[in-house]
Amino acid sequence: MTEPNPILHVLQRTEEAGAARDSIGNFETQHCTRRWDASLYRPVADEMLHVAFPQWREGISWPEGKRFAACLSHDVDMVQIDSRYELARTIALNFRHAASAGKKLKHLASAVGLRKAPRKFDVFTPWVEAEQRFGFRSSFFFFPTRVRERHVIDNVYRWDDRTTYRDETCSVREIARDLHRRGWDIGLHGSYLSPLSYEMLAEQKEDVEKAIGETVLTSRQHNLHFDSAKTPALLEKAGLKVDSTLGSNRDIGFRAGTSYPFRLWDAAARDWLKLVEIPLVLHDGALLRPDNLDLDLESAFAICKTVIDRVVETRGVVTLLWHPDKAALPDWFALYTRLLAYIHEQNGWGASARQIHEWWSSSGLAARHHDLVLKLAEGAR
Repeated sequence: MTEPNPILHVLQRTEEAGAARDSIGNFETQHCTRRWDASLYRPVADEMLHVAFPQWREGISWPEGKRFAACLSHDVDMVQIDSRYELARTIALNFRHAASAGKKLKHLASAVGLRKAPRKFDVFTPWVEAEQRFGFRSSFFFFPTRVRERHVIDNVYRWDDRTTYRDETCSVREIARDLHRRGWDIGLHGSYLSPLSYEMLAEQKEDVEKAIGETVLTSRQHNLHFDSAKTPALLEKAGLKVDSTLGSNRDIGFRAGTSYPFRLWDAAARDWLKLVEIPLVLHDGALLRPDNLDLDLESAFAICKTVIDRVVETRGVVTLLWHPDKAALPDWFALYTRLLAYIHEQNGWGASARQIHEWWSSSGLAARHHDLVLKLAEGAR
């Protein structure tokens, strides 16, 4: 049996075909053979390129002479802490999906939480202010209101819901528009079932575009639900230009073996798409949640620093995902601000997915990288 081409094996995600999945249908790091020898935590595809083409790394340039890039991002899963609207919808959603009368009653019992007053806590401004201090920008991925088939783990806020923002009470629509106006990228946080449906992706992209009055180019799937064999072609068909889903809910590292933005592979057509993936590397929930790595603040910072240092060496991109509502958790927010400071200290460019995609494409780095990947793959045959 012919051994798979090493660089194509990681970039084309062939190991995910037929591999095990977790309880919500995701390919996770526990299913990845590179976790067993710790190569998951190194950009192995980049290392192959550097050995074969030493001049490649020297030719990488980022704006204003920055050494590397940090793609900063936030998945907007809730817009208000202890929101009565969101709790009521969650109860209704769980009730519809419950398989037994007992489970339905259990969900109805959660309605006692509606007595609790929502917190007047701004889950958006702290991130913006922290990034502004370093001249950085980020992407906020918003969940659509128009979802034709809502899964039980989908988000439930709406564009017309109101919450605290910049010392005022604003609708989610107004917040998204203001963030866009101020230079932050607004992308699509596609619903759980959307990565397998062009119709859902197209509708949801249009929904976010109508809300902000601007074309949406960037995306990340909710709960990182992504089928490497099917989703890329559907995202491109829906008109998206850049995705940042390839990461892990339960671990950190380089799922696709690279720190560089790269063109996604269409397994059905046996061809490379124009859609660009900026891989997700560092994730708040993976690092800090008790059911995941469950690290303390200092340990989490140390491992993130190690990963960032490896990206500095590649002159690539390290993508950070921190959820807006986690601004209410001091250690979670402190870790993000410390990482921003470290990125700035290491002369990194903190930018949104849209900014990074535009630079990578317009500078010629995208074409050069893809050309070298193909040359390396051909040479390894």
